[in-house]
Amino acid sequence: MTRVCSSRSNAVILKWKSWISPSGKLCLPAPLNCLRTNRYPVFYCPYCLFMHRGQVKCFDCFKAAFLLHIELSGLRQRHFSYYDDMKTWREAQSICREKHVDLITIRNETENQAFSEYHGWLGLYRDNNTSPWKWSRKDKGATFFKWDNNEPQSNQHCAFKVRTSSQWRNGDCNHENAFTCYDESLILVKENKTWEEALKHCRNLNKKKSYDLATLTTPDDHNYARKRAKKATTDEVWTGLRYMGDEWFWMGGEQVLYRDIPSCPAVRCGVLEKNSNTSFEIRNCSERRNFFCYIKP
Repeated sequence: MTRVCSSRSNAVILKWKSWISPSGKLCLPAPLNCLRTNRYPVFYCPYCLFMHRGQVKCFDCFKAAFLLHIELSGLRQRHFSYYDDMKTWREAQSICREKHVDLITIRNETENQAFSEYHGWLGLYRDNNTSPWKWSRKDKGATFFKWDNNEPQSNQHCAFKVRTSSQWRNGDCNHENAFTCYDESLILVKENKTWEEALKHCRNLNKKKSYDLATLTTPDDHNYARKRAKKATTDEVWTGLRYMGDEWFWMGGEQVLYRDIPSCPAVRCGVLEKNSNTSFEIRNCSERRNFFCYIKP
């Protein structure tokens, strides 16, 4: 996999030995075999150019936040933003919930290895010495751990990792650390709204990412969305499918690929049924139901 890393005046094409995502490799903010210049006496990559969804992206690896991708595709993909601002655990949690979804959750060894070069607060915490460890996101009980030797310590209730190790430690929640937030590509909103109200809700989400009513294109998108829809409080969930003028549109701009969709419908808004294997159904746009938002490409 070829990537281009450059300083302001130099550029070199590299073959990375490891990378995080099929969409692009992010330059890590640590010494790497990347580039040496007279200006920078160590090996590292201050700027990294890579392809993401067909476009060349450029990140300054030493600014406060930058994008990561775990090896997932489509709507299953999670997006991660790293902040080198020093914050207490609660302050970091507040920033993540305001601008993203929450502090990072690490669910397995694959995800843990993807963050081996990063450090700071994790979303993992406990209330006291005898309470179970849980993740900040929905207070879900933790089932995967990667504790360092002699960890966790008593009377320290927030987990973090250091850059030099893939293992975790726990510390005083009032200490300050860097931190990582995450965003989900697909969000189920369990509020009953009309299609137009749902569209407005998605587009007005106060997040770093740009959201819209969800597009479902691949079979895996449909399967994953249907799995997520099992937690909906309505049997059907609004999607971004809409008939306007003389044709069907996805509100995110993607091409509609359904072959059996009616050409002149009486009702004009798309839903996904959580208890059916059909790709779509169409309903009256003024009805109220739960809905899916997604991160626009």
